[in-house]
Amino acid sequence: MGIKSINPVNDFNKWELYCQLKSVPAMEGCLPHTVLYARESDIKEMLAQYNTIYLKPAVGRYSRKVVRVRLLPDQRIEYSYFDDRTRLEIAENWKQFAAFYQSFFKDRTFIVQEAIDVIRHNGQNIDFRAELQRNGQGNLEIVAISARMAAPDSPVTTTRAGTEVYKFTDFFKNMRNCSDRELNKLSRRVSDFLSKVYLNVEIIFGLFGDMGIDFALDQKLDLWLIECNAKSAKVALFMSYEQPAIHRSFLNPLEYAKFIDCGSANRAMQESTISFNCNASYTKVRFLPAATAKCR
Repeated sequence: MGIKSINPVNDFNKWELYCQLKSVPAMEGCLPHTVLYARESDIKEMLAQYNTIYLKPAVGRYSRKVVRVRLLPDQRIEYSYFDDRTRLEIAENWKQFAAFYQSFFKDRTFIVQEAIDVIRHNGQNIDFRAELQRNGQGNLEIVAISARMAAPDSPVTTTRAGTEVYKFTDFFKNMRNCSDRELNKLSRRVSDFLSKVYLNVEIIFGLFGDMGIDFALDQKLDLWLIECNAKSAKVALFMSYEQPAIHRSFLNPLEYAKFIDCGSANRAMQESTISFNCNASYTKVRFLPAATAKCR
């Protein structure tokens, strides 16, 4: 029969996942406009429409080869990326920029994506990494949500680029001055959003025991999916949460492996509960069926 895996895929192709989720009514309004690069006009048209865009490898991790591109008022093109440090450069014209990105990506397949107008703190971009897992009963848990604050001028929030990381609740209480009522309301919205993403990805690919989900809140506090990770390194979790959540993140995959080995996994697709680790206590809440729930 072979060795069972807790995840049906090792890596997500960003373009393929976008195309699959774009057709799901539940994901309407949650996905930034994305095109698969085929010709120069793909970038030109997206820049004209959104002013700021991202170029991302279709398959890749740790924000490697991710470029933020901004059209300046004088029609010059500013672009930034991170390798061993943050690089910020300006192309005087399109020909100069085209030479850069063609050399940068070479024959690699990449996408062109609308930049989300994310919330900021002191001018630094904020996004979030959620760690979701199924436990020994097949139920879905949000083990942790970390807020990642990009270093100044950094186009990405990878920790390699000097990103600061905070527990979700600490960030909104201490840096956004959210009241308990506001935080509880936001936590419920985020929990519903994350469960909808996870369950719809499962409908497409099959059951997952472990998934990292990168998402953002824009200036209106609307939720956006950035990407899903089938092999999360959990660096943000280790940097922002205490031992109980870290322990849980190792225990859940082991217990879920035992669960699927007993042939019980199919029940998890029918009905489940989702838990969000809020101040180190797992609070179970119900979520809407994936086929009908909307992001807004």
